[in-house]
Amino acid sequence: MARKLDRDGMFYKNRYTFVSVIVILGMYFIAQSYYDPSSIVRTGAAVVAGEGTPDIGGEFSAVNHKGQPFTEDNLQGKYSLVFFGFTHCPDICPTALSVLSDVYTGLSPKHQSNLQVIMASVDPLRDTVETMGEYVPAFHESFIGLTGTEAQMKEMAKAYLVYFAKHPADKDGNYTVDHSGYIYLIGPDGRYVKHFSHKDTADDIRQSLQSYLTK
Repeated sequence: MARKLDRDGMFYKNRYTFVSVIVILGMYFIAQSYYDPSSIVRTGAAVVAGEGTPDIGGEFSAVNHKGQPFTEDNLQGKYSLVFFGFTHCPDICPTALSVLSDVYTGLSPKHQSNLQVIMASVDPLRDTVETMGEYVPAFHESFIGLTGTEAQMKEMAKAYLVYFAKHPADKDGNYTVDHSGYIYLIGPDGRYVKHFSHKDTADDIRQSLQSYLTK
């Protein structure tokens, strides 16, 4: 009897362990999908009807690194690479901007004239116009930095399905911001085309861009 109970107990233990693994894997899939703008889990109903593409982008209001108003209207007429980050970012943002610099400088002058590269701040409290004016053009003089009020940048991030979360400040007032690191390609009509991730190299992005810029 004792052996039977032990065997049954082991059966139930293994069954619950299996269920736990399934639950954990399911939660991981949902978490990963939530931060992937192309995922049905993340976009849900936010898909352009009949086109199967996520409804990324739309209206926003910000100022560029020169203090000039900048809205979705400024995306019209050119392709745009839009990246969300912040100037105090220790690694992801400078790496992404360095890659974008390599992408841009590797394009022909004709293709460069049909493309703008934009970094929008997820930390507007510290990313003032002056700060963005020093930081973003340092990667390329033609790059555009966007900032604004916290409400404005939150709304822009929401429109682009960008996740970000500010960490509590330490005793010296320093803090960091977690954020998704996708680079969005927006078409001359202001609509989402595709996105790139940290896995894409400068050559990958440039090759993909050229197929659009030559149209």
